[in-house]
Amino acid sequence: MTLLISRSGIAAAADVRRPVVSMWQQRPVSHGVRVPFPTPRDAHGDLFDLDEVIDWQARSGRGNNPSFAVDAPLYAVTGDAGDHDDHVAALIALAALSDVDLVVGAPADLIEAAAEVDPHDETLLGEVREAATRPSLRELAARRIEAAFGHEPALEAIAAARTRVGADRSWTVTDGVIALLRDLCRSLRPAGLTVADGSAQPSDLALRIALADAERSIDWSVPADVPDASGTAALRRSRRRALIAGVTSGTSSPAVVVLQVPPRSERRASIADMLRHVDDLTLELPDGGVAIVLGPASALCDALPDRESLLTRADALRTGRVRAVVRLPRGLVVDKPRSELGIWIVGDADPTAALADRLVVVGDLTSHVLGAEVVDGLVTDLVAALAGLTQIRARAFAHCRPVPTARLLAADGALVARTLTGQRAGPVSEAAATALTRAARLRTRGIDLGLGLRTASVPVRGRTGTIGELVTAGEARVIRGKRVAPTDLGDGPVRVIGTSEVRGDRGVPRTVDALVAHGRYASGLTEPGDVVVVTRPRPQALVDLDGGNLVAYPARIVRLSTGSPHAVAATVNALPNGATTLESWPVPIPDEVGAAGLEAALRRMGDRRRALHRDLAELKDLEADLVDGVISGALVVSPTEEEE
Repeated sequence: MTLLISRSGIAAAADVRRPVVSMWQQRPVSHGVRVPFPTPRDAHGDLFDLDEVIDWQARSGRGNNPSFAVDAPLYAVTGDAGDHDDHVAALIALAALSDVDLVVGAPADLIEAAAEVDPHDETLLGEVREAATRPSLRELAARRIEAAFGHEPALEAIAAARTRVGADRSWTVTDGVIALLRDLCRSLRPAGLTVADGSAQPSDLALRIALADAERSIDWSVPADVPDASGTAALRRSRRRALIAGVTSGTSSPAVVVLQVPPRSERRASIADMLRHVDDLTLELPDGGVAIVLGPASALCDALPDRESLLTRADALRTGRVRAVVRLPRGLVVDKPRSELGIWIVGDADPTAALADRLVVVGDLTSHVLGAEVVDGLVTDLVAALAGLTQIRARAFAHCRPVPTARLLAADGALVARTLTGQRAGPVSEAAATALTRAARLRTRGIDLGLGLRTASVPVRGRTGTIGELVTAGEARVIRGKRVAPTDLGDGPVRVIGTSEVRGDRGVPRTVDALVAHGRYASGLTEPGDVVVVTRPRPQALVDLDGGNLVAYPARIVRLSTGSPHAVAATVNALPNGATTLESWPVPIPDEVGAAGLEAALRRMGDRRRALHRDLAELKDLEADLVDGVISGALVVSPTEEEE
């Protein structure tokens, strides 16, 4: 029976991008030898005979995968263009659980073996009955087992394909998140651990956590009821994976519930819909139960866009059962690499704390990488969040800090403030003491910046927000730079500020005529105190004190109506190279009393730094002139008395 493979399948097996396969079709000559691409076998011209493609690749040497012939069957399909993943997966599971031969065995033998393995038709019997008389499906299953070097890898390859391009793609998280959740579950319930989905619509999150445990010490709780046929199909897929992998499954009461929002059955769910699912969980979780909620940070951590969502999240917080809220870094969602995830830990309300004293442990890890050390510290913090009031107050957290629940409810904003790069998690007095020490050290070296520093008798905290949040609140504007035509550059009084100027590259200053600037590029002119920023190759910023300059694309203007422009510029210049999304940049907003003094101090420090750079440039030029002058014989440098 002929098996087929699509262009996308060929690209995946050859480890190239999809358009490359089309190019191979149009260019049959490879390494000086003409090797025509196989002829399509379907009316649309997208499916090709699998064996012919394997032979063609062997002769042409195309692609980046030396194991193409072995891997290609993993991407094969049958000729009827139907979705037979469930049938193929059931046959693979049957081959693993019995000694039946998928290719030469009689259909009746396959059905009989399936009935012995799955007498109640909970896992594979129904699919085997339909596939037993289909030789193409049986051959496809056998070849996938061979290509994957085993039954379990073949089954996981089918699941991975669904999450990569198929129906299960939406909000699928990376293996790094699964490893974090696995370690967290183990720490929350060190003995007798069972995990279960908290949604009525089954997902594979709980199962993936159990599969990630190499010791198979985590059991998977099977949902007792599913709402519809799609849920039943998803549950059967999960049962097959658990059965083949040796994961113990059952319907016992779980020790840890995991809920992922949005559910896959509600791909277009609003933030309010997601929060309703979470609120239901906080109300339905039994006493002594622990739950982990995983979902978009826009719903779980950030400021909310509408009143309904705000009230729903506030209801969950008022129960006292939300014990921790953490924002994770980007890149942890397979189909949405720019999205951020949030985690909630839900448990019993702290019986030792009065309503006004309740705490929520919050943390922002957006500037971290989920390496082993970070994961260990975060897991320890989240487990500690379930302790009593006294223990939480006395604890030194690695990445989180306790915040009064009442403060979060009163603020009506983000639950997790974004942490500035390099910001210390220690006591507020630590930064003050360090600043005083550094200023004193500079004075002993003859550098007096004229900073009137003293410790505050009553600390007044500022706040941290993203540029996107400031724009939404009307506290900032982001203005795109103008595309300045080269013919408009020349002698003129209006300075041009673009990427090179923000980066501080030395070169001929660019200017334009005042009439041209105020006529053709008026919307790109700065005002005094504007912050000019660029995102690539790395985040950088400068403050335009004078105003009236023209900002050239791709630079942009951040115009603040509050805070300290120099503090924003300093924070942007400290961001890591990968932080290229301007709207998500965290910026500090000091209180009104401290803003003026901070702005003046940062301005003086900037002036001093620029003067030092000029001195360094002069020293560098003087060094070169001294060498050239002495070598040419035109200059004599006499040693000083001290050097003699």
